[in-house]
Amino acid sequence: SSVGLAGSLALNVTANKSEAYIAGDRTGTAEDGNTTTASINAGNGALTLDAQNKSTSTVNAGADVKPGEGQDPAQVGVGASIGLNVGVNQTRAEVEDEVALSGIGSASLTAASDHTMTTDATGGAAGGVAVTPLAALSISVNETRAQLGSGSEVAIVEGLTAEAEQKSSVTTTATGQTEGSNVAVGASLGLTVAVDTVTATTGRDIAAGTGDVSFTAKSAASSATKATASVAGGKEADENGEAEAGQDVNAQVANQRSFAAGQSSEAGDATSDAETPTADTDDSGGSVSVAAAIGVNVGVSNTTAYIPEERRVSSTGGALNLTTVATTDASAVAEGKQVDSTGGTAVGVGAAVALNVGVANTTAYIGDDADIDTVGVNLSARTTAAGEEEAINAFKAEAVSGAGASSVGLAGSLALNVTANKSEAYIAGDRTGTAEDGNTTTASINAGNGAL
Repeated sequence: SSVGLAGSLALNVTANKSEAYIAGDRTGTAEDGNTTTASINAGNGALTLDAQNKSTSTVNAGADVKPGEGQDPAQVGVGASIGLNVGVNQTRAEVEDEVALSGIGSASLTAASDHTMTTDATGGAAGGVAVTPLAALSISVNETRAQLGSGSEVAIVEGLTAEAEQKSSVTTTATGQTEGSNVAVGASLGLTVAVDTVTATTGRDIAAGTGDVSFTAKSAASSATKATASVAGGKEADENGEAEAGQDVNAQVANQRSFAAGQSSEAGDATSDAETPTADTDDSGGSVSVAAAIGVNVGVSNTTAYIPEERRVSSTGGALNLTTVATTDASAVAEGKQVDSTGGTAVGVGAAVALNVGVANTTAYIGDDADIDTVGVNLSARTTAAGEEEAINAFKAEAVSGAGASSVGLAGSLALNVTANKSEAYIAGDRTGTAEDGNTTTASINAGNGAL
């Protein structure tokens, strides 16, 4: 056929929420006097909020322009694919702002989520002129939180546990294969943006009795992007002088001329000694092949357990525990390879660019001017939980390119890895004033003869 066209578009957009909450005031403000809200009296029993959320988001886009068995390739072949996957996931266990709480024997807020996103775009084209443009795009935004909103102090007979845990995985792959006898162009783009936020905190003061006050945030975030563009030249002619699919046009001319001369010689043709004009088949008229791959990955993870500024937490018989455990894996891989197996390609270009940006913040802290009066204060920010197998944050960028041609071959690769990685467990000092202006209030910690 003259022209072969194939195109595919796969689009998946989701907004997913799992919530266990007590609603706060949403209609007024303290200024207008309209601050009515929920009022909870648990009769000295347990207050329990539990939210669980699991999801998978999958996109597959594929387009292929190839000749059938025994058929010649099209003069022009184009196979284009686009896969776009967008997911916004929220999981929360929360007592919202201004909710009145009383008679709380114990309190437990648990939010747990597990999200997997996969985006795959594939394509192929063969012909005299073959073009394969591909794009695989993933955007993932995940938030998990366990939180007491702002309001009046809450008294708890025993203790409080607030835990937010999130697992997320994003994989993006763009793979293209192109075979053209005159011009072959393969371009693949893979792009991932993954943002993960996990929070455990309180917006109000807490007065606990015999138990601990514990805020825990855990995260395992993974994002990986791979883009591959493969471009191949023609194949050898068969014994009858016929070019196979995708062979360079100059090779086809030369093979057919050789085949004709052989047939004439066998037949004893009187004109077999005559000089026959030939087409110009030097390398300047050969085919052009270009393979380009770009892989971009951006992974951002923020995991925080904290007591905000100016908040008070007390317990007559328990400790304050702020714990964060988080790992972040982010990688980008690009492969751009142009292959000339027969020497029929005059100009070959292979290019690969891989860019990976990884941001990981793991924080457990007590804010400026907070007041803590408990039996022990424990802050921990780690990549590995106590007693578990060691885990690390991993960031990678990898680019591979190759080119082969009879006249000009160009190959270039760029791999760039940019990371910002912090793990902090701290008690904040004064951040608002100086000794000169007299504003030097800072956090106050009484560990009640317990451990710090």
